[in-house]
Amino acid sequence: MSAPAPAQTEPFRPLEAVAAPPPVDPVRSPVVRDLGDGTHLVTFAWRGAAERVLVLVNTVSEGHRGDLAPILMDRVPGSDLWHRTFRCPSDLRATYQFHPCDGPLDAADDAAWARVRRAAVPDPLNPHRLPSWIPGAVTSLLELPGAPPQPWRDPRPGVPGGSLRTLDVAGRTVHAYLPPGDGPADLLVLLDGELWSGLVPIAPTLDNLLADGRIGPTLALLPESGGSRDADLGGPAHARFLAEDLPALAARLRTPTGRRTIAGQSLGGYAAAAAALRHPDAFGTVIAQSGAFWTDGEALTAAYAASPRQPVRFRLQVGTHEWRLRPAVRRFHAVLRDRGYDADLAEYTGGHDLACWRGGLAEALARP
Repeated sequence: MSAPAPAQTEPFRPLEAVAAPPPVDPVRSPVVRDLGDGTHLVTFAWRGAAERVLVLVNTVSEGHRGDLAPILMDRVPGSDLWHRTFRCPSDLRATYQFHPCDGPLDAADDAAWARVRRAAVPDPLNPHRLPSWIPGAVTSLLELPGAPPQPWRDPRPGVPGGSLRTLDVAGRTVHAYLPPGDGPADLLVLLDGELWSGLVPIAPTLDNLLADGRIGPTLALLPESGGSRDADLGGPAHARFLAEDLPALAARLRTPTGRRTIAGQSLGGYAAAAAALRHPDAFGTVIAQSGAFWTDGEALTAAYAASPRQPVRFRLQVGTHEWRLRPAVRRFHAVLRDRGYDADLAEYTGGHDLACWRGGLAEALARP
């Protein structure tokens, strides 16, 4: 997947690196201290032999590729302890990794940076981890005290659980979550199903939302994107699959209520909105998190501006650290509002991050 043109972006705003003493024999990382002014000092610590160690905070590290100095950890002389402290907003939620390395590193080179991302490791002193978009990679989780709560994220004892099955639909792998019971159900189509069916399971969230009465029984279809994700998502054939084949499958699994939502993240968010434009009667709600609306020179935004308003509502989300795509998301939202859509935009302190999306998805689904 390419990147937005510089004219589509906003200035990069880094986290503030702060000179601070190293933690004394840390057993947990990061070490967090409340400054009482809406910010926290966050000190990352790592032990090991290396010539240099990078601390890679989701999305923020991308902005330092031209100058790695602010994200290079300092080594305590005569030891194998490395540390780096940042002043962070107290509502930050982010995943992060470390990259210990030897030898030269040209972070401006795309291939070299891709190798850094693949080789980065989670924090061994932090037990809270989350899979990455990058196959096989694992990240560590930082949640400061002011981060938005995610009350429906984790499995709860005693809450009835739905069932998950895997199907082949028109040659594509689709995971189906069936809610408890056998009555009528709403439909949720959630893109990048390989993530939401296993690595970051959405099933506990749907179970908990149903148990709390925040959603009705919901059948979720999670189509995998596979290796053709960049070329496939957002195209007409894929939109037809989402709008026609998946609702037909849902109707065979449960009696439909007629309420349909489509949700996606990044390019998946763009694809969800594209499907709603091509097939305006297919979905009543679009949830687009960190949507890649910069794609093709923001052609989808222009298409919505030139098209009649459809009976679709939009729930958009984007992180304050997403300097490369937030302007395009804001422009898309402005066009929707100008066209009279029911459309809201929520901005959270964080980046292009599954840690933020899984809670934000639950919040969007819980909205009436």
